[in-house]
Amino acid sequence: MPEEAKGAITSDKIETDNTNFATVRADQTCEEALVPRENAYRQLNWQVTLEKGSIYNPQEDVGIYADEVDCKYGVQIHGDVFGRSAVSLEHGGAAHSGADGEGTPVVGARIVGSVVSEGQVDVTAPGSRMDDWEPRPVQVYGDVIGDHVTVEEPTVVYGAVTAETTLRANAPLVVIGDVRSEGILEASDLFAFSVSARDDVTLGRNVAVVNPEIRTDEGSLTIADRVGILTPDLLEHIRSNNDVDAVGPWVFDVDAVWERSALVPADVSDHGSGQVASRAWRTVADPAGQREGVRQTFTSMIERTRKQPPDVEEFRYAGVGSIGGGTEITVEGDVVAGDQEKRVDESTTAVDRSTEIHDESTTVEDSVVNRSDIDGGGEED
Repeated sequence: MPEEAKGAITSDKIETDNTNFATVRADQTCEEALVPRENAYRQLNWQVTLEKGSIYNPQEDVGIYADEVDCKYGVQIHGDVFGRSAVSLEHGGAAHSGADGEGTPVVGARIVGSVVSEGQVDVTAPGSRMDDWEPRPVQVYGDVIGDHVTVEEPTVVYGAVTAETTLRANAPLVVIGDVRSEGILEASDLFAFSVSARDDVTLGRNVAVVNPEIRTDEGSLTIADRVGILTPDLLEHIRSNNDVDAVGPWVFDVDAVWERSALVPADVSDHGSGQVASRAWRTVADPAGQREGVRQTFTSMIERTRKQPPDVEEFRYAGVGSIGGGTEITVEGDVVAGDQEKRVDESTTAVDRSTEIHDESTTVEDSVVNRSDIDGGGEED
C-alpha cells in the first residue's frame, strides 16, 4: 500500500485503520488531528479512544469529532470533544513521567474545551486502572452539553452544564456556571451558579447555589435540608474565616454554606405551571444589587479560565481544592473570586501561555443522591 494512502494519523503512538477507529496509546502524545482524512464522512462511524495518561495536543487547532469518544483516566485534551452518540470521561489521575520537575506528578483528566454529545455524556469510574491511578476530579474548561448527562465521579466544570433530557449528578459536581435540564434534574453535592429545569428537580443534601431561586418550568421541586444560597455576605464570611480566595470543591467542607442561608421544603411554592424555591417571602428587602456583584464575579471567573486555561503540556498545576473527605482547603490556580491578576507570559512559546505553577491535590469522597434525606425516611449520618 502506498505510504500516502495510509492516512496522516497512522504512527507508532496511534492504532487506527484510518476509516473506523483511532486509539491513542497509553501515556503517548498525539500531535496529529484525529480526523479520518481519507473520507471525512467516516466521522459518522468514527470511534476515538484515548488511553490512560495520553495527550491530545494537535498542531492544528482541531478538536475531536466522532461518533463515540472514550477518554480514559488522566488524559489531557486540547480542543472541544464532540461525540455524536456518546462521550465517556474516566475519573482519576495518571502519573506523567515526562512532566517537568522532579518526580512523576499525577494529573487528572482535563479537557481544555467543551464536551458535547447528541447522546450521552458520562463521567464514570475507570473500567480498569494501573498502579499509577490516584483519585483526581475530571476538569472541563468549557461547557458540558448532552442529551443525557450523568456524573458519577467528582467533576469540575468551568462553564455551563446543559442536558436535553436528563441530568443526574451522583457525585461532587462543581460548576462555575449554570446547570440546566430541559427534562429532569437530580443531584446532590452540587455547587453551581444557578439550577433550573423544565420538568422535575430533585436536590439531595449539600447543594449550594448563587442564584437565590431554584426553578422548574412545568415539574415539581423537591429539596433536602442542606440546600444553601451563597450570598455576598456568606461568600465574604467564608473567605475571611477560611483564608481563601478561590471558589471550588472546598465549599462541600464548609458548614456555613448551608447553615447561614439554607433553603428548606417550606420555601418551595407553586410558580405558574412549575415550582420555585426561594427565601424571598421571608424578607422585606431583596438585595438584588448585591447578588449581581456575585454574578459578575463568577462571570469573570469563567472568562478567565476559558480564555487562558492551564496549558495541556503544563503538568505542574494547582487543584481547585479538595472534594469531600475532610476540612483541609487547598486553593491555588485559575479560579479566583476577586481582583487577583493573572500573570501571563506571551514571550516563551505559542503553546505555553501560562507561567503559573500547578500542583493538584485532591481528596475524593463519592456521594450519591439519597432519597431518604429528601423524603425524611432515613436518619442522617
